[in-house]
Amino acid sequence: MRVGDAAQVVADRHGARVEAWDPADAERYWGVMVQPFLLDQVATAARARSELGWRPHRPSLLDELKQGA
Repeated sequence: MRVGDAAQVVADRHGARVEAWDPADAERYWGVMVQPFLLDQVATAARARSELGWRPHRPSLLDELKQGA
């Protein structure tokens, strides 16, 4: 799951929009708080599934965000 995908789901639920910012402008506005978002982080459960045999049985984070959980 990409951070941008989660942001888009939340924006859609609240009638907002996700916009790209120039990184320098974003840093001037948000300061150091913007750094994690500039990394375009991706979270995956692939390693937990392959190494630990984890099999999720609940909705994904994106599904929960879509439902407003």
